[in-house]
Amino acid sequence: PAAFSAHVPWRSMEAAIAQQQIGDNPLNRTVDLMFGGGRCFFEPNTTTTSCRRDSYDLIAESQRRGWSTVFDRKAFDELSAATSSLPLYGLFTPHNMAYEIDRDATREPALHEMAQKALDIMAHATKGSDRGFFMMIEGSKIDLGAHSNDPATHVHEITAYYRAVETVKAFVDANPGTV
Repeated sequence: PAAFSAHVPWRSMEAAIAQQQIGDNPLNRTVDLMFGGGRCFFEPNTTTTSCRRDSYDLIAESQRRGWSTVFDRKAFDELSAATSSLPLYGLFTPHNMAYEIDRDATREPALHEMAQKALDIMAHATKGSDRGFFMMIEGSKIDLGAHSNDPATHVHEITAYYRAVETVKAFVDANPGTV
């Protein structure tokens, strides 16, 4: 998904991807909303949880650029389509989100919950406008579960993604004209 918002030679350049996603790149900001993990790539190396090699504080920089931010389940649950302002991101884990089979629902939202919240926020933000929105939803852990040959994890990831697809299908059914 980062290929839609960042342009780097290698997918493991997560610190550079994070920097570009907040709009620190020649194209400026191209993303309105992001939910997921990877907070450590937004934190300066002066913090113990940072993954960055430099002291660039992308959280502070993104907030200076007008981003709204949430970092925990409680704040995510409190997000409202009517009151949320864009651009917005939620970073719920320092690194990758947990596998669905291991996910603590009190700490991390599920993929379908993030999909529903994103759909609600974007639909409200574009309501009454001739401007629609494009949304990319990735079930990234499906691939990792398969690579590690872990069938229990793999099936839980597939089921979690299927729930996200059901969420999107319900949105499409309720919003004729959605492509």
